[in-house]
Amino acid sequence: MKKILLFIAVIALLASCTVTQGEEPVKVTQKGLLIYAITSDEVISQYILGLDNTLKVNELVNAPQEKRDSLEDLYFYDCIIREVGDTCRLRSYADIVMDEHSITDAGAHWQYLCQNMKVDIYNAGENTYTIKTSDTQQPGVMIHSSAELSVTVTPLKESEKEYNSVYEYSVTGSGSYIESIDEYYSYSQGASIRLYNQTNTVKYSITSPLGLSLYPFCYYPYPGAIGYLGLFLYYTGGIHMTLSGTAIKTQEEIIEAKLSYNYANKDQIIYITYDGVTETW
Repeated sequence: MKKILLFIAVIALLASCTVTQGEEPVKVTQKGLLIYAITSDEVISQYILGLDNTLKVNELVNAPQEKRDSLEDLYFYDCIIREVGDTCRLRSYADIVMDEHSITDAGAHWQYLCQNMKVDIYNAGENTYTIKTSDTQQPGVMIHSSAELSVTVTPLKESEKEYNSVYEYSVTGSGSYIESIDEYYSYSQGASIRLYNQTNTVKYSITSPLGLSLYPFCYYPYPGAIGYLGLFLYYTGGIHMTLSGTAIKTQEEIIEAKLSYNYANKDQIIYITYDGVTETW
């Protein structure tokens, strides 16, 4: 449940709580890294997961009957898909509402509904989709968010596909989210954190297109459900974030994240700039 712990760690930092650290010195930009992690893994990734599931459901419902079982096993390996009218239900956690067009047709408009999160997906033509959401709650975490993103979808080469990871995404756009915290958490490494009425706002804009692809076997909305990985691997791009709220000493804190990826070694590199300092993670 590393991502859940990561989320708790972010809140701990925002509330200026002390958590026992290892012997390694804490980097100046750690807080910035954690804000980036929430922005990418808990917010943006949830929208792209909705699009990913929508594209796969579209392929499944338009496939010949004899191919449906194999596609269902590939894309949703332990989940039975149910069609009820214009809605496809993925287990009990998400509904995909279809219009009369395939989502791959220009002008099509489908919706992805997951708990309290509602995402409108529009086909903008040329393998590009517009994602819009307003005042929605992310699955599994206490985050309310709004966004408008443009996403270009490229099928992976057959040699690059791995199980149900079949697309690469390029994402641009902007959004915001609000964390409202009034609950008690117990940190697994022994420290206890008690939070009171913390409300923090993050506004973000993608300064350079984010390149990402799904980790294999992922289609659930909870990052914690898949262990030590996020939902997506982010290869390239940049995000500008501003943080404000009750736990912020100044009027606004600015965070910059830039990403690169060493394909030879399969190493992700994240450059975080926070409080005037840039460090590599």
